[in-house]
Amino acid sequence: MDINAFKWCSGLRVLGYFMILLVAAIIIVSYYAVVVLTWGPLLLRGGPRSLLASAILFLFHLLLALLSWCYFKAVFEGPGSVPENWRPAVTEEENLEAGGSSSTMTSSDHVAPDALVFTWSSDGLERKPVGYCPHCQNGKPPRCHHCSICQRCILKMDHHCVWVVNCVGAHNYKFFLLFLVHEKKKTIRWRYDLGRKKNFEQVFGTKKALWLLPLFSKEDLENIPALQGLEFPTRSDVDA
Repeated sequence: MDINAFKWCSGLRVLGYFMILLVAAIIIVSYYAVVVLTWGPLLLRGGPRSLLASAILFLFHLLLALLSWCYFKAVFEGPGSVPENWRPAVTEEENLEAGGSSSTMTSSDHVAPDALVFTWSSDGLERKPVGYCPHCQNGKPPRCHHCSICQRCILKMDHHCVWVVNCVGAHNYKFFLLFLVHEKKKTIRWRYDLGRKKNFEQVFGTKKALWLLPLFSKEDLENIPALQGLEFPTRSDVDA
């Protein structure tokens, strides 16, 4: 009898719900300590120190609101899943070179592993072959992985985080990083490294006014494919 230990990983989702309660408890205790015990009384007493107290309380409430907003966006925003029977759009010539027929491939076509072994290029940046997930029986875009806890393929999967009871992927990566207040740094060069500025825009977008908010502009969602999680520009001078 085949035993698949990974199917029991879905039980970790239950642990995540306790983590949400723990985060909520930390926020409540912090609010009580800062507002009720420390700076709130100084504000009510008046005097010179009340000005300092009001400034600190304003900054505290602003940061607390942003932190809570980002956290719950990371919790409730889906990381992004692969559309059913997905395969990337290719031109007729590229389809013929890959050994397919001359008909146009659509998302409704049946997906098989041998139909997903081609490359294509756009804007001078190399695109790599997509893979195939035997669990979902569907195509896998670059940087997509199957989550044993969520039991589905996640676009641009980083990891499954029990603190947010969710996978961190293409659609909520920015919210998760904002919640952590710092950006992950990599020590080695890899094929998706486009430079510091481009790497930042692939996650946070190009609109500076929205960089610190868990929001994206319509233009960025339309013009930056990486935010959708199905396509990623790569460096042709870096081997996979």
